Amino acid sequence: MIRVLYIQFMNNFLKDKVIDGVECFNFLEYYPIAFDYANKYNLAYMGNSDIHNLVTETYGGEKLARPITLVFFLLNDLKKE
Repeated sequence: MIRVLYIQFMNNFLKDKVIDGVECFNFLEYYPIAFDYANKYNLAYMGNSDIHNLVTETYGGEKLARPITLVFFLLNDLKKE
């Protein structure tokens, strides 16, 4: 039942073009199903780190390779005149 509700929820978001990307990486994990989903619906791959400490404490070393998401957006004036 939960899976059906989730699929309906996501399908509504896709139909309404509310989402542009899907999280495929988080910290040291990656989600192959998310890649398939992103490819199927032409969504951007996103990666997050969920870091709450210093980056060097979490990943160590000076040369870091870690997931990071850059967010680009357009600011629209939502005020109606």
